[in-house]
Formats: sequence, C-alpha cells, structure tokens
Amino acid sequence: MTPVPHDVTGVSESGLPVTGDAASHLGAWRRGADIVIGLAGCVVLAAVSAVVAPLIRKDSSGPVFYSAQRLGRDAAPIRILKFRSMYEGSDAGSAITAAGDPRVTRVGRWLRRTKIDEIPQFVNLLTGEITLVGPRPEDPRMLHAYTGWRRSIFELTPGITSAGTLLYTLFQEEQLEEMEESEAVYVDGLLDAKLRLDMSTLSRRSLRCDAIVVCLTLLAALSRRAARRAFTRLEDAGVFGS
Repeated sequence: MTPVPHDVTGVSESGLPVTGDAASHLGAWRRGADIVIGLAGCVVLAAVSAVVAPLIRKDSSGPVFYSAQRLGRDAAPIRILKFRSMYEGSDAGSAITAAGDPRVTRVGRWLRRTKIDEIPQFVNLLTGEITLVGPRPEDPRMLHAYTGWRRSIFELTPGITSAGTLLYTLFQEEQLEEMEESEAVYVDGLLDAKLRLDMSTLSRRSLRCDAIVVCLTLLAALSRRAARRAFTRLEDAGVFGS
C-alpha cells in the first residue's frame, strides 16, 4: 500500500486527495474543531468524573485515572489519559485485552462497553497529541507487528475514533476470547483489516465522513447492535471508501 503523505487531509470535489494549501486549510479547520470539542469534552469530563470516580474507587483500589503509554504520529511516544478500567498493575500483562479478561474490573467492563473510559482523552485532544478522528494510538508493545506497509499508519495523527476503530469495536473485539492467543489473533487475523480501512478513509477523508464516524461512535456507545447495522449499510454504500 502506498504511504499516506503528511499533508493529505481530505479530498477535492473530483475525489482526488487534497494536498498543499487546501490541505493546510482543512488541517487548520480540524485543529480548531478539535480545540472547541476538546473544551466541551473537558466540561463533560468534569461532570462524568463526579459520578464515575466514586464507582472506580469503590470497585477496586488504585487511582481513578490511568496514563497509558502509546505511539503517536511517526511512532513518537505519547501518554493518553483514561479512566482506570483494570486492576492496578495489570498493564504488565498482554497488550491486547481479550473478552472476559480477568484484569478488567467490574466497573471497568461497563466503562469499556460504553466507551466512558475514553472520555478523559479530550485532554489529549486539547494538547494536540491526538485528533478527533484518526487511528487509535497503538500500545508500544505492539510495535513489532508494524512492518512493511503497516508502518504507514504512523504517518497519520492518531485519534479518539475512526472507521477502523469502529470495525474493531463492533465486529472484531469479540473474536479475542482467549488471553493466551489474543495477541496472535489480533496481529494475524484482525490488524490488517482495521489498518486498511483506516488508511482508506483517512487518506481520502472528508468532513462528512468524519461526522459519520463520530455519530456511529456515539451510537455504538448506546447500542452496538444498531451501530453494527448502520456500519454495514454505510460500508456497503461505499461511504468508507475502498
């Protein structure tokens, strides 16, 4: 697969990738939107924390927030903020969280299912380490899997959500059932499809597609069944490219 240029941020009316001044304009618009959404998200974070923090503390010992080491653009190390959903010290295990993973707390399962654990990342959105729509930042322990064309994903700014993230959340995640085999299943059977979808949509992105991805993400937090149906229809219609 051809690597994605740093300055490709959208598509023109003809369907060709937007580069140069037009790309800079779209990039500036998206950064402005990230700041506005990040500020609003931090207000939501404050309100949600008032409810979630006592639940996390009551469920298990440890801090309310978790600072996770991840790979940003150009595979540079960054730290993203999340509500803690695992028992303290569990990050020493596998980089992949399997279905029924015993490291996840009872409250953590609810936080992950509803994606509430991701809300603190609005702070990272404000700092510019991530954007709203972009490939999820990868765990550095998985860097070994990014060989050949897969490394092109690091030429994109990571984000809170993306088409590939939705594909994983709605259809792939449930395939990771065994802790011992979860990493192998992810790398050998799931990763390529997720990356190809992200590369396809984000190298020929549009504001319309970004809005659709965000709406689907919100829908997935409310009803994964409805989100699966909507995702499939949109994919069949070619909304996410090819």
